[in-house]
Amino acid sequence: MGTIPGAVNLPFNMFGFSSANPFLDQLLILLGAKANAAGDWNFDDAVELLLFCNGPWCGQAPRAILNLLDLGYPAERLSYYRGGMQAWRSLGLTVMVPG
Repeated sequence: MGTIPGAVNLPFNMFGFSSANPFLDQLLILLGAKANAAGDWNFDDAVELLLFCNGPWCGQAPRAILNLLDLGYPAERLSYYRGGMQAWRSLGLTVMVPG
């Protein structure tokens, strides 16, 4: 039904570490992380992220944030818009509807 202009839609489960998610390594690299020889992640060059969901009742963005923190993503590079799309729309802010 729409999103915040400039947002990139990534399903929250893309940030989960499991054998069912073959995309996590590539996603972390796109976000600026680097894996070392031991398979640990270095987030020195990781981008800042702003995560949001459908509304304050939705738990998908918080779950993605917890998964990122568990992987070692720096907390200071993560922001969370708690109101989500529900609050964004109720404030009359611009919504982009994919074509």
